Amino acid sequence: MAIPTTSTGAPALVYLRDQFMAAADPARSAALATAAETLIAQNRTTAVAGPLEAVALLIVSIVMLKGVFPKAVTYLGVATGVLGISAEALRMVFEGFYVFYGVLLPIWMGAVGWNPYQLGRSSGQVPVVQSTLSPLGSDTTEKKVQ
Repeated sequence: MAIPTTSTGAPALVYLRDQFMAAADPARSAALATAAETLIAQNRTTAVAGPLEAVALLIVSIVMLKGVFPKAVTYLGVATGVLGISAEALRMVFEGFYVFYGVLLPIWMGAVGWNPYQLGRSSGQVPVVQSTLSPLGSDTTEKKVQ
C-alpha cells in the first residue's frame, strides 16, 4: 500500500482514480470513491510516532546542552525539535513544513553521530562520566576525562 511510502498516498489515489474512470457499474464507482475518501482521511490523521519523535528530539537536545557536544549541534537539535513539533501541529494546514523538518532531521542526526567520533580522535581520549557518591548519599555525576 502507498501509505507507508508516501505521506499523501498519491500513487494509490492515482490508481483509484483510474479504476473509478474505468468503472461502468455505479456500485463499483461508489466503492472506489469511498476507498479514495478513506485513504485521504487516513493520511490527514496525525500519527503517534511523528509527534513523539519530535518531542524526543527536543528533550535529547536540551539534555545535550549540559554535555560534551558542541553548542551548535545542540541548538540545531532544539530548533529541529521545535520545527518538528510545529510541523506535526500544522500537518493538516501546511504540509510544506515537513520539507524543512525533513532536511534538518538527518543533518542533526549526522552531527550527533559525528561528534563523538571527532571527540575521540581529536584528543586521543574519550570523555568518561563517572558516578560519585555525594555526602547526602545520592548519586551525582561529575565529568572527568581519564
